[in-house]
Amino acid sequence: MVENLSVVKGVTDNITLNQFALQPEDIKEKITKAFKRSALVDALGITVDTTRHAVKLAGNVKSVTEKKEAEKVAFKTLAVYAIQNELRVDH
Repeated sequence: MVENLSVVKGVTDNITLNQFALQPEDIKEKITKAFKRSALVDALGITVDTTRHAVKLAGNVKSVTEKKEAEKVAFKTLAVYAIQNELRVDH
């Protein structure tokens, strides 16, 4: 550790953690924007509902790949801890 080095006079820990809470509507907006940026997800066919840090995806998608990608994109969103994926694949 650095405190054992002879040239170190002291160590000060000024690190603080700021936990800001995103509102459900902010989470929904971030997910919707991420869907629009994704080449694999058609945002028009997906409904996003949020309750606290849980997200429910509903609607129709064109493939299993799109369904999985939508879930992945939503889960990567800040402050999302749970996904309920109710997307249906149209054949």
